[in-house]
Amino acid sequence: MVKAASALAVAGDQERAATSSGMASVNGTPAGRLARSSCIAFGIHVGGAGVAYCAQMALARAVGAESYGIYAYVLAWMTILAYLSTLGFDVSLLKLVPVYRAQRAWALLLGVIHYAEWRATCAGFAVVLIGGSIVLLWNRGGSPELTETFRTGFVLVPVWALLWIRSAIVRALGGVASALAPDRIVRDGLLLVFIGLASLFGRGTIDASFAMLATLVGSAIGLGLVSVAANRRRPAMIRDLRPEYARQAWRSVALPLMLLGVGESVLNRTGVLLLGWTQHTTDHVPVLVAALR
Repeated sequence: MVKAASALAVAGDQERAATSSGMASVNGTPAGRLARSSCIAFGIHVGGAGVAYCAQMALARAVGAESYGIYAYVLAWMTILAYLSTLGFDVSLLKLVPVYRAQRAWALLLGVIHYAEWRATCAGFAVVLIGGSIVLLWNRGGSPELTETFRTGFVLVPVWALLWIRSAIVRALGGVASALAPDRIVRDGLLLVFIGLASLFGRGTIDASFAMLATLVGSAIGLGLVSVAANRRRPAMIRDLRPEYARQAWRSVALPLMLLGVGESVLNRTGVLLLGWTQHTTDHVPVLVAALR
């Protein structure tokens, strides 16, 4: 009996050792890394949705129905313009960067990163100049709060475009949490913190322009964090290279993705845009946004 018991114990130890080594080998495989990255991404998306919901509910309570309607209306426009300013590279980089890494085409890898960032930055600042001019010329005699919120919102466009571009770069280079957290959690988390501090310390009237400014600051901090992550994950062999460019090929890949992204963004925000355009930011827009949240 003693020998049988000891044999069973040895067999159990061997089985546990084999199981643990098997799990370790699975975790080291591409499938294991993919599963782990997927779980991390899912957790960040769920956590980000919760943070965004809390931030929007706290904001609506702090600023009131009218100001929140203005904020939601302007934010809908800025989201569409930011997707337009990425020129589709926020998605196409997820394909191009891994392909160039696998091919060890380091000069093209550096070139597509530079090209995407530069084009998105130029497009974003063009939106700032054109949009600011339109608001300045067309909104004379209108709501000062709406005008100021639009002015601040237009600055948000290049920040978001570059944030999404660099998040795509970090994800393509293997970073999951460092790519998703600055956009999904940090941005709305800081908005919640800023609104809470303003309410706690009695800033006075918290309006839509202050909320947009808080969104801008949170997004800029998120951009700084993802920029640090992108710099750390950039392969050492591309730091001293001269970039090569395949502009026509990159544009042919990115353009359809840009159209899809902008089209989806417009469809998701058509209700808010139409209600805001018909001067219903005070009553209907807050109710619609709250229902969608």
